[in-house]
Amino acid sequence: AELYSSEGPQDVLIVGVADGVSTADLGGGDSAVREVARAFEEIVVLEKEGLEDPEKWPTVAKEFLLCFVEKANQKVVDRWNFFLKNRSHTTSIHDPMSSTMTVAVILGDMAVIGWLGDSIAWHYEASTKHLIRLTIPHNSRNERLRSGDISVLDEEGGEHDALSRLIGQGTYNSKKKQYESILPETEFLIRRFRE
Repeated sequence: AELYSSEGPQDVLIVGVADGVSTADLGGGDSAVREVARAFEEIVVLEKEGLEDPEKWPTVAKEFLLCFVEKANQKVVDRWNFFLKNRSHTTSIHDPMSSTMTVAVILGDMAVIGWLGDSIAWHYEASTKHLIRLTIPHNSRNERLRSGDISVLDEEGGEHDALSRLIGQGTYNSKKKQYESILPETEFLIRRFRE
């Protein structure tokens, strides 16, 4: 996993964690993380307009994060296609490279957090000395729970079930012999920190 941080305009802080999925057949998780980092750098430079305006929060922060996810997803899918086009041996295409990500955009005492996958966001409350888990992993078990299927509670397994949302989502077009990007559904959390 890699951590990225950037000072945005004025008092805005943008922090992100990306963790490559190591089971990928094509490219590898480290390649996906590099593409996520490139998207992070570009989006912080190009799309930070309005982030410092508290009257536009949290809408502008969510839009910023959605733009980042779209850019990162496209970069990873483009990288898949580069590997497919230039590979020198037969490689399975059923489990291409991907990455989880969690990004927080912080202004004053408020954070907007967007995440995909199982990179967990935590908040340490210094006044109470409590560590509070903020996000729930996107995996098959938790997705079933969200849909109301409580039978999953009787099954063995846990947080390491198959990831259901990732950066690098796409479908393989066999006619074009390439992947086509599908924008993953980002989950959001708005958190106000106590002084």
